[in-house]
Amino acid sequence: MSGEGYNRDVRRTSFVPGLLGGSHGNGRNAGACRQRRTGRRRDGFLPGPVIPASSVEHENSELVEASKPLAFLSSVRSIFRVQELDKEAARLALPAVGSFALEPSVSLVNTAFIARLGHQAIGSVAIGKGVFNLFIMPMNFLGIATLPRIAAESSGNPQEASRILASTLLVALGAGIVIMIVLGVFTMPIASKLGASASLLEQTSIYFRYRIISAPLFLVSAVTVAAFRAFQDTATPLGTAVFADLFNMALHPFFMFYLGLGVAGAAIAQTAAQLLHATVSLGILIRRGWLDPAHLLEFPAKSRLAHLARDGFALTFRSLSIISVLNLANVAASMRGSLCLAAFEVGPQSF
Repeated sequence: MSGEGYNRDVRRTSFVPGLLGGSHGNGRNAGACRQRRTGRRRDGFLPGPVIPASSVEHENSELVEASKPLAFLSSVRSIFRVQELDKEAARLALPAVGSFALEPSVSLVNTAFIARLGHQAIGSVAIGKGVFNLFIMPMNFLGIATLPRIAAESSGNPQEASRILASTLLVALGAGIVIMIVLGVFTMPIASKLGASASLLEQTSIYFRYRIISAPLFLVSAVTVAAFRAFQDTATPLGTAVFADLFNMALHPFFMFYLGLGVAGAAIAQTAAQLLHATVSLGILIRRGWLDPAHLLEFPAKSRLAHLARDGFALTFRSLSIISVLNLANVAASMRGSLCLAAFEVGPQSF
């Protein structure tokens, strides 16, 4: 074989294993040749320029900075996005706010009726309200302490929830009767201690004679309102309150001016409205099955009374502190005369 033929055969045999991926080390060279010919790597991707790491980090930081305003706007939109939980909260909160706003408005209207009788009538009613609230408001713990216990049993054990509600109603009724008796006996001494002068004492006693009848009714109404809220119903207490307050405002001029009863007519109107509210609320609770009338005939269990006493101690102390400060302000105003006391009664209600 000539030298030229031998060299041609050697080149051919050295190239074939490279194409077949043999162990002669020419596979990589062949792949590189194909890459140069086709411009494509073995994995099928086009080769790109090599980008420095510093340049990539700079671009990423610019993207993060550019996305910050968008992220802030997104978070703001999420705040104002209405969800199911927001709707449920609004359904419960708005009627409750309406109930709280209704009471001072009605009280201001009633005071306007009483003002037509003169500043002494306003002063005597202010002292009567102070004495009434001094004994009644500390008992508000009956509704506040009972609400979470009824709510905890309302879904799983409705019979136990009814028993808790019935026990609290009986306690409220009993406490109201005791308060009514005590205030009926000690009206004059208590009113004198709270600043009622000789000119106001007679009208205060007349007002109080009819107002104290509503003591048990007031406490029963407070418990029924708490029961409705425990069953996640705040619209019904608002409806019953509006109905009773409209009835109250209609009775005030009727008893005070048409029948000529004066401050006694104001007390009778409030007591009648309180009776209406308590009766309607109890009827709705019984009709919906949340209160079993048979449970009202059972004596409250000692464990339930212990819960009320334990939970109500701090709430009673809080209410007494607030009412005591208001009564001291009444005493200070009455020392300056009935006109000053009447102004002090109207001012906070307007505020």
